[in-house]
Amino acid sequence: MELYFGVLDKNNNIDEKNLNVLLKCCDNLDVTFIEP
Repeated sequence: MELYFGVLDKNNNIDEKNLNVLLKCCDNLDVTFIEP
């Protein structure tokens, strides 16, 4: 099973900008967003 940490764009790639925002806002949390 693959886990994606961050927000996936329409091409199912991790959006690095959103990932950085998540890391800053949720520094102590493991947040996984998987969009269809």
